[in-house]
Amino acid sequence: MALCKLLFNNYLINDYSSKYWIYFTDISGQSFGNTNAILLKDIDDNYITGYVSGRTSIDVTFDYTGNTQGGRIPNVDVEFTAVSIGLGIGKYTLVSDIINSGITIINFSPDKDWNYTGKTNSGTSGSSGTSGIDGTSGISGGDPMIEISISGIQNKINKDFILSSGITSLSHMVYVDGQLQTYNGDYVISGLTLSFLKISPGATDVIRVFGSVGYSCTSGISGSSGSSGKSGSSGTSGVNGELILEISISGVQNSNNKIFTLSNEIISLSHMFYVDGQLQTHNGDYVLSGLTLTFLRVAPSSTDVLRIFGSIGSSPTIGISTDLDIVVDNIGTIKILKIINGLIVSII
Repeated sequence: MALCKLLFNNYLINDYSSKYWIYFTDISGQSFGNTNAILLKDIDDNYITGYVSGRTSIDVTFDYTGNTQGGRIPNVDVEFTAVSIGLGIGKYTLVSDIINSGITIINFSPDKDWNYTGKTNSGTSGSSGTSGIDGTSGISGGDPMIEISISGIQNKINKDFILSSGITSLSHMVYVDGQLQTYNGDYVISGLTLSFLKISPGATDVIRVFGSVGYSCTSGISGSSGSSGKSGSSGTSGVNGELILEISISGVQNSNNKIFTLSNEIISLSHMFYVDGQLQTHNGDYVLSGLTLTFLRVAPSSTDVLRIFGSIGSSPTIGISTDLDIVVDNIGTIKILKIINGLIVSII
């Protein structure tokens, strides 16, 4: 039996919706980042995944001498890729290394901004195999999102401001006094120029811009050679997937009515509800019962925009692990991250 100790950074500890997964990096041609990637199982035959739930560390076990997932040969070191995602704030970490017969430290740290790739410290290595194929290269990191300084006259007349750096894509956020602004609704960006379409900021307004300016993380190191051996048995099916969709809401918005009806029933508490782009708190701002959504505090007005995202299917079939996770949109509304087997592959 091998022991894996997962260490979480402050972003993951403080985000109670954050999750983690551990995959085989590549086994029998089933590689991490593809739809047929294999999620590791622990010594009790449970998939190694779950919620961080505010914990600083979690210990999991791996059957080093008996696990045969995907044709794995027992008593051979395992190349793995671990993923952790803070769903509430859109931050994620990738860690690639090797599990041996000793203790493996999977360190999702240190704290950095937006996204980053971690590195583990492994325990004592087991005996080497005779020969084998070269390991695959590590996963490349993504563009980090940083705060960009802004200059211009704030006199409630001027609407044009200059950014210190050009933003490389629409993956950005603009705030005025802490309120997220809507791209093409409240403002536009052209090159280094940010132009407000509605308001003209005053001298006391605080303007903050976050975006990617073209930096990128380097690729991870190549994995070590694995051991040779006979062909293994057929691999197991992938982990169950969960599809999160936007669900329609109906009801009278007149600043008095607090009861609304969903078009489909959400099958779990894995959902997010927004009013005018502001994330609401379940059992604090609202409750769900079947198809009924009830506001507990303020009844929405006719101009409020209500949006809810959640899983509406029955038990998902065995197959690839596909998630759509929701964060506050980097262009001012809602952002949906498409995740296949723990890897963010696109932004919808």
